[in-house]
Amino acid sequence: MSTAADYARFAQMLLNGGALDGQRLLSRKTVELMTLNHLPPAMCPFMPPDQPFRTGYGMGLGVRMVTDVAQTGALGSLGSFTWQGAASTDFWVDPVEELIGISLPQIFPGEYRAAQEFRVLTYQSITD
Repeated sequence: MSTAADYARFAQMLLNGGALDGQRLLSRKTVELMTLNHLPPAMCPFMPPDQPFRTGYGMGLGVRMVTDVAQTGALGSLGSFTWQGAASTDFWVDPVEELIGISLPQIFPGEYRAAQEFRVLTYQSITD
């Protein structure tokens, strides 16, 4: 359990390469290792076909990362990473655009349309 504010700080720490508020919590190399695809091509996609956010992703250590933006069929950046949880929760970190996104709707069983729409709206709002 956590709060939205705590989750935002966690995501910001990952975006910062392991540092938050001037303190190093994870080494930069640890965050790099977490966010690299550790699956061979034969294992991708690794999620059942009925799941959202299915193709174009690899699996790191605790997160999924975009390995092919075109295959995801969604707005985003190569190297962004994400995780979805129970009750339709979702977060993502996009180092290219220097942004984080957190969606905590508390709908069970998981329904990720709101998270997908939130991502689309977020990326559509980028103007430069």
